[in-house]
Amino acid sequence: MRRTLFAFLAITAASAAASAGGFSGPGRAAALESLDALAGPESPAALPEPDRPVRDIRAEYDRILGEQSPQDLAAFDAERIQVLFNAVSSNKVAALDRLSHYDPTGAIGFCFGRAMAAHLIASRMGLKRSSAGKAFIIGDLKSGQTTEWRFHVTALVRGADSEWYAIDPVMKKPMTLRSWIGEVRSIWDRTVKARVYLTPPDAVLPDLRAVPPAGREKSRHIIELSFRPDGRRGFAASSEYGPLVFKVGPRAAERFFTGVHEDSRSGRFDFSGITINGKRYDYKGYFPDLVNAVGGGGAPETGAVLMRASMPEAGVSAGAGLMSPRWW
Repeated sequence: MRRTLFAFLAITAASAAASAGGFSGPGRAAALESLDALAGPESPAALPEPDRPVRDIRAEYDRILGEQSPQDLAAFDAERIQVLFNAVSSNKVAALDRLSHYDPTGAIGFCFGRAMAAHLIASRMGLKRSSAGKAFIIGDLKSGQTTEWRFHVTALVRGADSEWYAIDPVMKKPMTLRSWIGEVRSIWDRTVKARVYLTPPDAVLPDLRAVPPAGREKSRHIIELSFRPDGRRGFAASSEYGPLVFKVGPRAAERFFTGVHEDSRSGRFDFSGITINGKRYDYKGYFPDLVNAVGGGGAPETGAVLMRASMPEAGVSAGAGLMSPRWW
């Protein structure tokens, strides 16, 4: 089974002894120190340089959310939600069939890239920022006895029926937030121990700079299995979506999640790569290419233009090319 870099983070929690030993075989625990070996001996394929230097990508991201986005819609109807799902699923960078180009060893997975794509495209289609968000599920996620994942994220948009909808291409269609949580729990969290965090849309990743082995956790970072949000400032239980679901306020999001703009304790999102426990992992131009693909570098497109380009009759099927959710 193929696993991602962030799936490997979960493996360190299997046991303190296994983490110390750095086992890397199938079904065994692996320490973060052995991630490079686990990713495979192959060198990543050479990729073209992004159209713009990484230093300009944050400005382009802001331009998409600003001058390119009318942001006059408080909600999307069912047609727009489907169009958004299709647009993300077929995006020339975020599409699942493009993973092998940017992530040839399966080391990263880019669920957070697909969530960013959905947020940016929804904004270009006119959705207000207050009607967008993210849902992170963090915990010991597994379909069997062996830990498979540590977290997953999807973009959220408000529907005309007042429901939140998950735009997650690993699913076959848009899903209400309740259905998405239920689907994830039914497969990877049957004991209902993982926590779901509902954040503002600019949150990109949990703070992953320091991920201690299970035996050394101090409950300081949201990625730790021992972390408990109950009673912490900025976290509010949201029982309407089931147990262990929490709404995260702006201050708490800045503290515990890496965002695009926040100059906070969790740091600002780096579009070029990530450093975990002192080791650097390169995104291979994924985010410069993604932001440029969504922004187009030209005149703003209207939501209607994006809708026409993304309709199923244009050759995009809501279920086409979707890979198993095991590829998170």
